[in-house]
Amino acid sequence: MRRLTLLLTTLLLLVVPGVPAQAAGSFTNPLNGGADPTLTYVNGNYYLATTLGDRIGIWKSPRLAGLATAGETTVWRDGDPSRNQQLWAPALYRFGQRWYIYYTASNGTDAAHRNYVIESDGDDPLGPYHFKARIADHGEYAIDGEPFVHNGQMYFAWAGPGRGMGGPAQLYLQRMDTPWSVTGSRVALPPAAAAPRCARARPGCAARAACSWCTPAATPASPTTSCG
Repeated sequence: MRRLTLLLTTLLLLVVPGVPAQAAGSFTNPLNGGADPTLTYVNGNYYLATTLGDRIGIWKSPRLAGLATAGETTVWRDGDPSRNQQLWAPALYRFGQRWYIYYTASNGTDAAHRNYVIESDGDDPLGPYHFKARIADHGEYAIDGEPFVHNGQMYFAWAGPGRGMGGPAQLYLQRMDTPWSVTGSRVALPPAAAAPRCARARPGCAARAACSWCTPAATPASPTTSCG
């Protein structure tokens, strides 16, 4: 919920008329400018991770403005050549007394991208971490996976090819039975008509009451909504 609150607050400051005067001037990114950011706040500190390509790193600061100058803590480098290149879109979540980072990686070939998850040894976002699993692998290109919880049920959302097309053209959901595994069949979310194929990636999902919303990254169309 803190992740969602931070996102909504940032959007309000940027796009809603009538905000305080200082928001109407120039805007300086208080983070670090990296791609695919994930941000969470716990125990008085902000934790930020972005795409770094060959590793997963986290920045920590008690203030948002401090993330731009905070030192990086490298929490994961993989020695397995089948998944230690093109590491993208780390997503940091806590379930139970452990932290999980969901990310995309390959062997250096884009088509080999799959979603993976690492698990912390203890209850510290900075780790150490160990490899846990390849998750939601259906034998095809898959990127930008993240979990969310709706009505007490965990789900995993990711982007993959749809209807024979290459690249991120379709969003998928699948139930999770643990923070590192899925169960049952995947479901393809119907894409919004105005959403370009290349933008159907990095699904951000939020759930409230009986409804959930999944919004692809950089997509101008309305999010996909599911109620029930």
